[in-house]
Amino acid sequence: MARLVAFLAILIFISAAHSAPTCPVVTKKLAPCLLFVKGSSKDPSPACCSGAKELSNNVQTSKDKQAVCMCLKKTLPTIGEW
Repeated sequence: MARLVAFLAILIFISAAHSAPTCPVVTKKLAPCLLFVKGSSKDPSPACCSGAKELSNNVQTSKDKQAVCMCLKKTLPTIGEW
């Protein structure tokens, strides 16, 4: 019984410790999408789709989505003309 209680406590701690992906993680996951975003590529690359899907799976709450949005708003102006 004690092991079950400890296991449940760990699960609760892990789920509570979830946080939005950091900006460097967002940037790394979406970096393969730059050619598509800039219009240099007609279709997104498989790496772009994979990174976007992985990021989407890790962004669960409105707060997470806002953090990703703020990261993109901060990062996109730094990549030059697009």
